[in-house]
This record gives sequence, structure tokens and C-alpha cells, in this order.
Amino acid sequence: MNQLTTADPPAEDWWINIADMMTGLMMLFMFIAVAYMTSIQKTATSYFDMQKSLYEDLHNEFKSDLLKWKAVIDPKTGTVSFKEPDILFLPGSSVLRPGFQEVLIDFFPRYLLIVRGKKFEESVVELRIEGHTSSAWLSQVMPDEAYFKNMSLSQDRTRSVLQFVWANVKPEDRVWLKSR
Repeated sequence: MNQLTTADPPAEDWWINIADMMTGLMMLFMFIAVAYMTSIQKTATSYFDMQKSLYEDLHNEFKSDLLKWKAVIDPKTGTVSFKEPDILFLPGSSVLRPGFQEVLIDFFPRYLLIVRGKKFEESVVELRIEGHTSSAWLSQVMPDEAYFKNMSLSQDRTRSVLQFVWANVKPEDRVWLKSR
């Protein structure tokens, strides 16, 4: 007599077990994906909230000075840009003008108080000083030479600003600045 025992399930039943297992795995992976997306969304929201807060703090600190410095703060990045080239450097030079030195003496310590404050110290991972170029020699040299002169001038201007602010910050700020 041919009898089925509990150890021998019908041939079709094993497909149901595999389908149930695959459904369970798919649900598990879906939950992992949803948890990951939620985590990423919280991180992005936190980043944008921090960015907005940084802009607001910078704007509140410098709003009365921005016009006289001819400076702007980018709300998306917190970048402070000084827009008046005549106050910064002489054309074709990396020597800081006295007026810009006064601006930096007023600006940079206040800026550091904000970005080094408890609210942002761990979030700010990079401070960048950018030096832009001059059009003074565009008519005097070939375009390729002007390109390399401007690259060198940009780096020299950046270095001049960094050296000036470095000389005017507290020694305890220098360690933090080096890391950024």
C-alpha cells in the first residue's frame, strides 16, 4: 500500500514554502529600505536646518556691516563674499589694502565665534578662503600667460588673507582652524 507520511509532503507543497520564504525576505528588505530612507531623510533635513541656522546667525551678526563692506552671505552655503575689488587688493597685486585689513580684523573674530560656537563647531568641516583674479594684464600678455598669472594671483591672494587672519586670531583658534 502506498501511503503518505508526514515526512513526505506532497510534491507541490514545497513551492508554497519557498514562495512564503521569498515573500518574507522581500518584506524584510522593504523594511530595511524604508528605515534607511527615513534615516537619510532625517540626516538631510538636519543638514538643511543647520545650514539655515548658520545663515541666520551670520546674517544677524553682520547685517549692519554687509552694506558698508559691500559683502553678501549666500543663504544656501553660508559663504561670505566681499564684492568690492577696489577695497580688497590693488589690481594685479596680492597685498591687502588697509581698508580690507580693517574689515578682516572686525569680521573674522566674530565669524569664528559663530562657526566655533557649540551650535556649529562639529558641523563645520571646512572653511575656505578663495582669492579671485585681476584683469589688469589681459591686454599685456597672451591669454595662456594671463591664465597662469591669474591662477598664481588667486593663490597669492588667498594666502595673504589667510596669513593676515592667522596673525590676528587667538592661538587656541589656530588648532581648530588647521583642522578645517
